[in-house]
Amino acid sequence: MEKVSKPIGLGLLVGILAIASILRFYGIGAEDLWLDEIYSLNRASVPLNQVSIGLDDYRVITHYAFDHLVLRAWMLGGHSPVYLRTFSALCGILSVLLLYWVARLYFNRETSLAASLFLGLSSYHLYYSQEARAYSLQVLCLLGMVYCLEKALRTDRNRWIAGHIFLAIFAVYLQAFSLFCWMGTILWLGVRKYWMQDSFSPSTFFSSQGMIALAIIPYFIYLLLPGGKTYLDWIPGPQPQVLLSTYHYFLLGKAWMLLSSSLKWGLLLISIYLLYLSLPRVSASSTGENQLINQQKGFWLGWILFLVPIFLFYLASYYKPVFIPDRYVIISLPFFYLLLAAGWDKISRPMIRYGILGLLLIGLTFTLKAHWQGHYKIAWSRVMHHIEYACPPQVPVFISPGYWETAMVHYQSGENIIIPIDSAKEFKEKSREWRKGKKSFVLVTVSDVINQPDNSLVNQMDSSYSLVTLHQETTPSQVCVIQAIPTLKNKAALRK
Repeated sequence: MEKVSKPIGLGLLVGILAIASILRFYGIGAEDLWLDEIYSLNRASVPLNQVSIGLDDYRVITHYAFDHLVLRAWMLGGHSPVYLRTFSALCGILSVLLLYWVARLYFNRETSLAASLFLGLSSYHLYYSQEARAYSLQVLCLLGMVYCLEKALRTDRNRWIAGHIFLAIFAVYLQAFSLFCWMGTILWLGVRKYWMQDSFSPSTFFSSQGMIALAIIPYFIYLLLPGGKTYLDWIPGPQPQVLLSTYHYFLLGKAWMLLSSSLKWGLLLISIYLLYLSLPRVSASSTGENQLINQQKGFWLGWILFLVPIFLFYLASYYKPVFIPDRYVIISLPFFYLLLAAGWDKISRPMIRYGILGLLLIGLTFTLKAHWQGHYKIAWSRVMHHIEYACPPQVPVFISPGYWETAMVHYQSGENIIIPIDSAKEFKEKSREWRKGKKSFVLVTVSDVINQPDNSLVNQMDSSYSLVTLHQETTPSQVCVIQAIPTLKNKAALRK
């Protein structure tokens, strides 16, 4: 039953899109381009005939294959941070609209508006809507893939089937971990056909999934070839805290550590309650109204595409550990908010219903405030500024994994020696010459790496060095520029 009329619903949707637009363009150019943005833009600038020349980690790069092509085309219009991030902002706004359309296939107008509002206020989605990378476009493509699939199931028209196939292939080539979301849609098709007894023809739609598989299998064979780095090297080791941090990111954003405990627990309890209400409870194969059947399909869609990509990522995490994949699980984010909205719609008492909605919106507003208070991106112009003006020429600068290439982009004309390192062990080996000669050097890394007992810079030095922090980001990124300087006592010993 519709609780909101069509004209009012249209007005509310326009208002939600206006709020989402303001949020995604507010402060979009406040920070300089950071590590990952420069990395992508640098790769997008390489001539096409040289794209695979001299790139040892090329197979890692190609799991963003279409990202670089899209960025290459977008960069024809300019190179300012605001312009480069505008494309992601537009994709983020369209994702809010498309989530409304997806939700309307299964739920009433009020639930669909709530889902799009939650995504529009999500500081986690906002973060990637203001980054010149593929993630915002990836979410848009995956929502489009789901929308086209449902329309194809209902109409059996070739244009919707073609749209689903194209968007699925494009999303996987845009970012390889979209594979997990596509695999979730296959499971969803199986549930609908063989458990919910849906009436669509299995041959048509499972053959379309076969076409998608044939298009992406050669790509994954290439990515998984032995030797050098592969895209699986970027998956963390099996860590239960990955699952908890994913839930934190979805609900509270990247600045969740800046929020009060009462706010975090309040949002956590509300979200758990709404997720509980969104659990499917009856089989849609039973007789009933079309609205009830559609709701059950929506519940199953939300739960499968919320949990399956995260679960598959966790299973895949038995490969090399590198970092927590906060950015890769964003593919599940829209379906998380779809479930929250669906659970909220099942609350019948108006006072409780709108009270919970108000509390949830207030909580999301506070996560936005925390988002703007924090500075999450690594502004490398500031980092290299400290190196350039605080260090004499020819001082070696050791840059930890992934950072050195970005440093080279910012520091092509500098006189310091940029030395890439891939591990604490390699740092110890490559810095032996300077430590033996009691010479100054600089290390650029993250605070956690420096402070870990096994990798501590302090443990690899002795009292002959004093450490000076030239730059430190007191934010989730925790980037540090540390200068190691021989003490006066050892300088005197060297002169003797």
